[in-house]
Amino acid sequence: MYNGIFNEDGTFTTNGSYKDYYLYNKDGEKISVDQTGRGPNSSFGFAISSENYNLIKDGFYVEYSGFFIYEYYMN
Repeated sequence: MYNGIFNEDGTFTTNGSYKDYYLYNKDGEKISVDQTGRGPNSSFGFAISSENYNLIKDGFYVEYSGFFIYEYYMN
């Protein structure tokens, strides 16, 4: 799995969007994510509207959907 796209010419394109992150409160209710940031390495951050702070005060979890699955084989 990788969060970028490997191009046929051997280069790669990093791919990412705030739409790759899903934020939920402790009860599993979705919370809107307004901004995200990535890097270095596996670090990331997110921002939510201040009126939603109370929705995460008791805990939250983040889901990431930006990975691509690659399969390699020899002919």
